[in-house]
Amino acid sequence: MPISDHTNFAISTLATPPSSTDGTSLVVASGHGALFPEAPFNVTVWPTAVQPTSSNAEIMRVTAKSTDTFTV
Repeated sequence: MPISDHTNFAISTLATPPSSTDGTSLVVASGHGALFPEAPFNVTVWPTAVQPTSSNAEIMRVTAKSTDTFTV
């Protein structure tokens, strides 16, 4: 398994969620991509205004990052 770079507590909100057609990229809030390490790395996503749980959160692998756009 490749070693992942990491950043503790990098957090953002989604500006654009994954599309329903391909679902392979998401866009974080403007300027927040810089808070995250270079790909590859993992992110955990969950709905707004709730605590993440095993039933509402998903771990995704980011394979590429371009500014604020992550490919998952």
